Amino acid sequence: MMVRILPVAAAILLLVAAVSAPLPADRYQLDHDNDGTDEQRSLFMTAQQCKGTTLAPGGKLYPNEYICATDPDDGSSIRFGLNFIGILLFYKNDKVVWSSKKRGDYLVFQEDDAHLVLYSTGNRVAWSSQCFGRGGAKAAEINFGGSSSSRPGLLLVDDNDNDVWFLGTDGSLAGCYPDPKTLLVPPPSKEPAVSPPTKDASVVQDTDPGEQDWDDEDIPINSDGVGIDCSNMRGRAILSTTRRGDPLLTMRFVLRTPKMHPDYPFTRAERTAGGTLTVQLSYEYEGWVALGLSKKGKMVDSEPVICLPNENDVSKYAITRKRVSGIVPRSRQTLADTALSQADGVTECRWAKRLLESGEIPIRTSRSNTFVWAVGNENDLSYHWKRGSVDISFAQCGIKDDVVEVDDVVPELPRVTPKPRPSPTPQPRPKATPRPSSTPTIGPTDKPTRKPTNKPTDKPVEMKTNRPTLKPTMETEIVEPDVVNNNPGITSFFVMGDAPYNDREMTHWVPRQIEKIPYDADFVFHVGNQMLPASSKCNIMWNMFMRDTALAKSAAPVFITPGENDYVRCRGKIETSDDDVEVAWQNWKDTYLRMDKMWPHPLPVKYHRERPENFSFLLKRTLVISFHMINGPVVDAAEWVERHKSNYEF
Repeated sequence: MMVRILPVAAAILLLVAAVSAPLPADRYQLDHDNDGTDEQRSLFMTAQQCKGTTLAPGGKLYPNEYICATDPDDGSSIRFGLNFIGILLFYKNDKVVWSSKKRGDYLVFQEDDAHLVLYSTGNRVAWSSQCFGRGGAKAAEINFGGSSSSRPGLLLVDDNDNDVWFLGTDGSLAGCYPDPKTLLVPPPSKEPAVSPPTKDASVVQDTDPGEQDWDDEDIPINSDGVGIDCSNMRGRAILSTTRRGDPLLTMRFVLRTPKMHPDYPFTRAERTAGGTLTVQLSYEYEGWVALGLSKKGKMVDSEPVICLPNENDVSKYAITRKRVSGIVPRSRQTLADTALSQADGVTECRWAKRLLESGEIPIRTSRSNTFVWAVGNENDLSYHWKRGSVDISFAQCGIKDDVVEVDDVVPELPRVTPKPRPSPTPQPRPKATPRPSSTPTIGPTDKPTRKPTNKPTDKPVEMKTNRPTLKPTMETEIVEPDVVNNNPGITSFFVMGDAPYNDREMTHWVPRQIEKIPYDADFVFHVGNQMLPASSKCNIMWNMFMRDTALAKSAAPVFITPGENDYVRCRGKIETSDDDVEVAWQNWKDTYLRMDKMWPHPLPVKYHRERPENFSFLLKRTLVISFHMINGPVVDAAEWVERHKSNYEF
């Protein structure tokens, strides 16, 4: 349930947990011993088990099984594995830093290709690392900065000691690390043009664009990762590298102008535009790539060329906002010599763009040009995996923006002198009349009248009058101080409860509801019953997973009050405890008490000293009160009476 309430006056809000009928317990059918038979296994009956710090080739992890380690630097506990409902998680100090968001029956480290795969019912792939080794698997280990890793995290290594996949303890997914590939050379499209010898040192002998060998490995690279050979106006830029320092995205380019390349077969439009810049991107992965000009180094308002392998398309786009809907193709597509290919896990994309085009950011030869780039891990356009910017300047080569040949320029039309436009006549400013007018003015004057008017003005004047008016003016609005709990206004909050009751609600329904909460919401309130004892077994891991992977993603601070399913109905559900209700209540407090402190918010929350699960705050003249009152069986009559008495006093 998700409700948005908009009160406009002061009110007292009482939020009470609701009651819902129990659902049958979820169970897995798993074949653990590979004997062809399935064993019935409860989601929460098995305690967490650490299987060491390494998962061997062919090794498997089942629900509640992890590989664990302790960071020697800060003593933090690290574990990676499947939780009780089969979701692959990475924990640091019992906090979820990464989740596969997919549920499976078991995880296996593939022996033949060092591929990590989560299988669901029927051996269907629910999730995979999508990274393959150059040989068999060696280990999936929690690494704290060994010979092949400088950061702590989970590392997949093949039997050639190559890094295959890395997941940092901060939740950052470094992704795949393929071996460096040999640069693909595009085949020539036609016979190379033969240029006659010349004595002009400023003229560069060039060939047809189809015969591009990109022999630039000897070009020195500066600290910014950019190198230019001014003798032939070629260059390269290392836009992104892997964790080991190998090039991940490389930009190779050739600048051609009519003056420096007089024998190059420019089209008339290219010659008029002052030349072309030919670019080839080499991406050591299979996915879309993009590169374009930007005035401020930002993605928004940039003009990228995007290469989409699935559509075999290389086109110019404009980015108007930070959404896929804000990436639109330009109306004029003028790119030349486009090519797009994928082979051996490498994406190659090439195009030639005119230096000067109407309505587009120009490519300057005498100053720095800012390019923005982005890459994806899919062949269709999606959210970028990595992005960045680079500045490339041809000024070091001592060339200026090319001047176009007179014969190739369309004659300019004679300039038309615009007709002079009449300047507006200044309007006289209103002045105070020497005597009061017989009727009030329509609006307030700049200055008060010398004498009070016979009647009050319709609106208060901007400045105070020297003398009191004969009759009182209409009451003006008194503005309260700018304090969050006193300012009048609309209070916007969202209410939910009785969820999640099963693993689908936990991993699908609740996170989707939380993601839809807007950033202008004041707060979110969960009215309790965030579990069903029959399916959760009142395990604290359910509470922690709900908090860290669902509620913690809210844009607004979240408040929660206990429900009867959260602890009272846990009697007989925790087999390892003699007092299930007390253990479940302590689990709730350890997980959710003062949860709103996870967000930096200005709400003046006051907690009850005796029962801190009770709280209140005043927001925009609306008083919000939450107290612990449930509709469930009375476990302890004395506690029930004392709790209600405490609620009343609060």
